[in-house]
Amino acid sequence: MLVFKPTADERELLKKAVVKYSHDPIKSALLAHLDTENAEYTHGTAEWNDLKAAVAKHPPHVHTELHRNPQHKPTKLLLAKVDALSRQFIPNFS
Repeated sequence: MLVFKPTADERELLKKAVVKYSHDPIKSALLAHLDTENAEYTHGTAEWNDLKAAVAKHPPHVHTELHRNPQHKPTKLLLAKVDALSRQFIPNFS
């Protein structure tokens, strides 16, 4: 089985996505697990699928922010990170 071990930067992006796009009780459980240094997620588990749902909603919103202000460099960098993270969960993400 595929195991995903997020780095510190990836954990921060995941936390932002979970806070914005998940609801309790799933949100609190995911945030608690993301706070641990050795967080691991196995492909196909319920926790993986909950993270995948939150991650899938994040890129369109970042694209919208970039569309509003195309010259905003931090948003461009965030979009690159979010796209890379999305490919971890959704291999055919475009």
